[in-house]
Amino acid sequence: EFRRVLFRSWRQSKEASREIISRNFCLDIDDLFTLLFTNSKFFYDFQGERKTSDILQCPWQHSDQSEDKFREVSYTMALNHAIGPKTTRATEVQTMRSNSAPGHIYNVDVETTNADIPYADHFYVATHYCIVKVGEGESLLTVLCDIKYKKTPWGLVKSFIEKNCWAGIEEHYCALAASLEREVEARILDEGPGAEGKNKKLTSRRIRNQRRSSVGDGTVGALGAGSIGLLRPGNIRRTGVSE
Repeated sequence: EFRRVLFRSWRQSKEASREIISRNFCLDIDDLFTLLFTNSKFFYDFQGERKTSDILQCPWQHSDQSEDKFREVSYTMALNHAIGPKTTRATEVQTMRSNSAPGHIYNVDVETTNADIPYADHFYVATHYCIVKVGEGESLLTVLCDIKYKKTPWGLVKSFIEKNCWAGIEEHYCALAASLEREVEARILDEGPGAEGKNKKLTSRRIRNQRRSSVGDGTVGALGAGSIGLLRPGNIRRTGVSE
């Protein structure tokens, strides 16, 4: 029951944030956290696919000012714009909130700043992750995002920032979700005979997710999603959280 209460409280506290993804994966909650927030092979493979380089990850540390934990991650990310810089150096400050409980729920806030892109000093991206145990070997990943301004931009500049930034975020999380699905499939194949039940569960869940996607306005857009990058504000609706 406490997972449901924490998740609802977290979601209500972020009502102004845009939901980018809310989706179940056939992964143990601690495994999913490890894939996303440590120097896992999955993390490096995913970043490699996106031509991200020069990755520096600090270990999680206890904060001196609260019960939270934090770490810093930086990297050089490739950009696909016809005009302008071809790469950007991004820095993430990740904070694991004190209400996180391994095996049950993780609440991680990420602030991403960029360099070497137009108007980089005007804004940063605040990303809010919540990973919740849904059942045995299944977790719900919900990601919310905000664009926060350090300087007030004039109208055309703000439109430019938001159009490109939201497009980059949506595309990033679309790619992340696809990579997580491939990770699930690879694990099932590694298990060999006897994994038929998980295959059926994965297929059924994928069909449900596709149905939810087709109802939305667009497509779903972890790390490295905060850079200036077509605004398609759709998402995948969330499924339930078990007690």
